[in-house]
Amino acid sequence: MTWYLRIKNLYDAGLWTKKQVHDTVGAGRITPEEYEKITGDVYDPNKPPIEEPPEETGGQEA
Repeated sequence: MTWYLRIKNLYDAGLWTKKQVHDTVGAGRITPEEYEKITGDVYDPNKPPIEEPPEETGGQEA
């Protein structure tokens, strides 16, 4: 399996964030074009995506 497919599968499954995908371009695992195919966003090496913190559930179970 290629890095592209591995990262795409992780992102599509909700296990990776756009920032994690962005960081793999800098690491040389995927290209900027592949980042754009995976996330639908334009790759900007100087502006990584800002991740939203996970929503708080208040620690209460239903």
